[in-house]
Amino acid sequence: MKKAFIFIALSLIFMMSSCLKDEVYQSAPIIKQLTINPQSPAPGQPVTVSAVIFDSEGRVTAKIFYKAGSAAMVSAELTATNDTLYTGNIPGQADGATVTYYLEAQGKSGKKSYAPEGAPATMAAFTIGAPLVLMNEIYSRGSVNDPDWIEMYNASDFPADISGYKIY
Repeated sequence: MKKAFIFIALSLIFMMSSCLKDEVYQSAPIIKQLTINPQSPAPGQPVTVSAVIFDSEGRVTAKIFYKAGSAAMVSAELTATNDTLYTGNIPGQADGATVTYYLEAQGKSGKKSYAPEGAPATMAAFTIGAPLVLMNEIYSRGSVNDPDWIEMYNASDFPADISGYKIY
């Protein structure tokens, strides 16, 4: 009887000490649709940075880190305009300056995500006053009677010199 009592007591102690605590998996926020507007800013024109950010824990803390040329990196808070859309501004910069930037989002759990992919080592960039030339339409049949053509569009307010460009 004494052995049975000891066995039951030890079994209860083991069972009570080996209970597992259920934990909910906490992932880092997901950043999508990182955009800037305008895509080709004029000198002194601020740039609005927007991103859609999802997190299982609700709203996040989001920042844009940027620098012009070789200047020091600066950060600015992004503001949630709804549950998932965050926006912020990069102040206007001098003509010809190349601005590099990346976004950081941190959830309540402390986990962080970055955009673009590879950030902060790899950053996105734009140049102040640079033209934005886009291929608007492409037509390719490959026949002599119906030649191929493309339509290019300058989406900026700056002239673009495309002489010397080749398309293969």
